[in-house]
Amino acid sequence: MAIPLAFCLAGSISYWDILIWALPVIGFQIISFWITQLLIHDLGLWLESHDLAAAIFLLLVRLGIACINSAAIAR
Repeated sequence: MAIPLAFCLAGSISYWDILIWALPVIGFQIISFWITQLLIHDLGLWLESHDLAAAIFLLLVRLGIACINSAAIAR
């Protein structure tokens, strides 16, 4: 969530811009986590069992969504 908000901070006029964009950013991050859980049914169990591949996959999905959010906010 910090990556899109950092891009918003770089191009914002006021702090209200950051507060307004924070809600969609949080929503997209939560939705991306839910979609990832739907695609990989046992993701929670894999993360609890310290499966590194599942953690890296989840990290990359969240970073990808953060980059897409950053591009949308920066426009």
